[in-house]
Amino acid sequence: MTTPRITLTVLPHDAHGIPAIEYADTLRWRLPDHTVRLAETPEEQLRLVAKSTVVTGKQLDEELIEAAPDLRLFACITGGVDHLPFDSFEANDVAVTNASGVHGPNIAAHVFGWILMSGGWTKATDGSDGESGDAFSRSPNSREVLSPSSAWGRSERRSFVG
Repeated sequence: MTTPRITLTVLPHDAHGIPAIEYADTLRWRLPDHTVRLAETPEEQLRLVAKSTVVTGKQLDEELIEAAPDLRLFACITGGVDHLPFDSFEANDVAVTNASGVHGPNIAAHVFGWILMSGGWTKATDGSDGESGDAFSRSPNSREVLSPSSAWGRSERRSFVG
């Protein structure tokens, strides 16, 4: 059984800092058995979306949805989809997906950075730790916890504001 060939149109929206042309090139590389096209102008968008099975971008107008009889999927490149015309998608039997979770790793890194900078984990630079100043010192109102370095066999302790 062969997989049906899809025609995918990439709209000219950057995907989380990746220019649309690079996004289209990546999709071409990852989907070599399918047609991937980049629609850069409004005229190209109307012409290419009308012949597409899948469209990806931040937004798809009702006019473009109506002009695409073969469209089956809109792959939104944002996490939120409240801005999309769901009545038109439903009326034209078009499924919608999003980039849910795309910000998870960045948010986790940001939160961890704030925890480290919150005063619970402060870098000792005055040598008060008895070493070269390359350790962490305990802050006021904090409790000791084992540091992540304990996983490598060290028994260092770190401070964490509790």
